[in-house]
Amino acid sequence: GPFASLMLADMGAEVLKVEPPHGDGMQALGPRDAEGRPIFYGALNASKSVLRLDLKTDSGRAALLDHIDRTDVLIEGFRPGVMQRLGLDYDTLKNRRPELIYCSISGYGPTGPLANAAAHDGNYLATCGTMDRNGAGMPAFFDPPVADMSGALFAAIAILGALHGRHNSGRGVSIDIGLADALMPLQLMQIAEWAANGTVPQGAVILSQWRRCLLSGLCNG
Repeated sequence: GPFASLMLADMGAEVLKVEPPHGDGMQALGPRDAEGRPIFYGALNASKSVLRLDLKTDSGRAALLDHIDRTDVLIEGFRPGVMQRLGLDYDTLKNRRPELIYCSISGYGPTGPLANAAAHDGNYLATCGTMDRNGAGMPAFFDPPVADMSGALFAAIAILGALHGRHNSGRGVSIDIGLADALMPLQLMQIAEWAANGTVPQGAVILSQWRRCLLSGLCNG
């Protein structure tokens, strides 16, 4: 959500970031600049305006609804079901603003056995097999957070597509992004091979193929 909205802001969108009354917990994460400001929080929220609301109160929800009446896109990153409990889910808001493009980003999507599981990037990499395949003899964690950033990219692409579609139809749409799901298109070749002949990709095999590719001069770089 933060990176997807940052990209939209960089493309000229006016972004209003809604935080809880005490502010975004990310302000306590990571290093500070020379003036004591949180660097990570500042980098992800550049060019955005911030509004602090308590969405568990009637006044907080009313304030958000007032903004939604003038909003093209809503991005939310709660666990599945939270926005429905707040009365701010897509089915409710589309009746108020049919033009609204509503993008939900969660770990494993809105349905399935892991829908409400708490997880981080390493969990998504492990669940989708990416961590195992990139380990040299054992699964390896790596940085940057591939699922988080890929999910943000797919969210931004889907939002841009929805805006284009709305230009033709006049209506909004609901978008669901699972961060774990965002890893699957990045493994298109491996998934195609598995579907064709049941081959499970192995890290050692991939590293060996990569070395042969480099030695043969077939790969760029």
